[in-house]
Amino acid sequence: LFGGGKPNGRTGRAFGVRIEETEYSRGQTNEQLRSEGTRLYAEQEDSLAVLEQATGRIKAVAHEITRETDEHLHLLDKIDRQTDRVAPRLKNTQRQVDRISIKSSTKMYWVVICFLFLSLILVGFLAIYL
Repeated sequence: LFGGGKPNGRTGRAFGVRIEETEYSRGQTNEQLRSEGTRLYAEQEDSLAVLEQATGRIKAVAHEITRETDEHLHLLDKIDRQTDRVAPRLKNTQRQVDRISIKSSTKMYWVVICFLFLSLILVGFLAIYL
């Protein structure tokens, strides 16, 4: 039953040929061997059931990861499209800010020049008439 068989690799019994018992089966009755075989089979079935449950959980996790990945890819594509659309507008706005920045710094100079010019005229007017 366990480890028996013919040296040529074929299994089964030939009439009149005695099959050697293994160390494991020596001293046990057919009923004991059948009982042990049934127990081993039940253990294997239990182990397979545990493996099946674990495989089912892993499959569920894999499906969830795939769903999350697809959702994130969709969001990244959306962000990419929006970035492509907004990039030129941002560039134009940056140019406008740069122009305004340059204009605002020169405007202040003109205000100071005008103030000083008016002050000079006022001092000159007061010097002449006083």
